[in-house]
Amino acid sequence: MVQALHHPDRVMQLILRDPVTHHDLIVLDICGPDMGAQGIALLKGFSGLMHAPRTVNRVSAAHQEGSKVGDNPRVDERLIDVRLSTKGNTPALWETIDNLLWRVLTFTVDAYRRWYSAKGYWRETKVRLERKPSDAMDYDPRMTQHMVWDITLLASDPWW
Repeated sequence: MVQALHHPDRVMQLILRDPVTHHDLIVLDICGPDMGAQGIALLKGFSGLMHAPRTVNRVSAAHQEGSKVGDNPRVDERLIDVRLSTKGNTPALWETIDNLLWRVLTFTVDAYRRWYSAKGYWRETKVRLERKPSDAMDYDPRMTQHMVWDITLLASDPWW
């Protein structure tokens, strides 16, 4: 059994926002007190959520021992790996829930990942699918009304 994560002070949402009006069209609570209420939940085994990927710039000359470290680290895009569960009580409900997830996460339109702090503030970053989600399965999800998706998201601007 795959274990879902829950902590009342940690709310994470995936949001589809209208690009013109900036109104939130779909808000999925994937972690926190309402996690799973819409049939979608964050599971254990995620990474890339906390820090923007940075590496130190190093320069070395011919015949130099070691290198000289630069003052400004390189900041790359952020890759976020998440495992999301979609679950419904009937095959039709599961299919509706699963389609809702793929309306929010696409290759062509940014979604927003919002994360609330225990201190009462929140921050967001734009994300979109970086590659095809892993769809390895043991059983037909229409029969089990459940699917676990391994998803890699791209945040081209790695900052919150």
